Amino acid sequence: MEILVVLSEWCPACLEYKVILNQIVTELNVNIIFKYPQNVPFPIKAIPTTIFFNKDKVLGFYEGSLSKYKFLNLINSLKKKM
Repeated sequence: MEILVVLSEWCPACLEYKVILNQIVTELNVNIIFKYPQNVPFPIKAIPTTIFFNKDKVLGFYEGSLSKYKFLNLINSLKKKM
């Protein structure tokens, strides 16, 4: 599973979310790619936006920040669908 997170440096919620995601990277050994809205090929309506992929298929597209608990539960449920 690949995880793309679209965020901005000026966004306080994005900065808090990035701290949570960096903890998750360490705990789960997953790869999270951080990008700015202008550098993604998707229409981004809100930041942060988290996009989960399996190869070329989008598994989930979530706008707004997620708590660590919600993010971990989401990863587990998406892995079951793969």
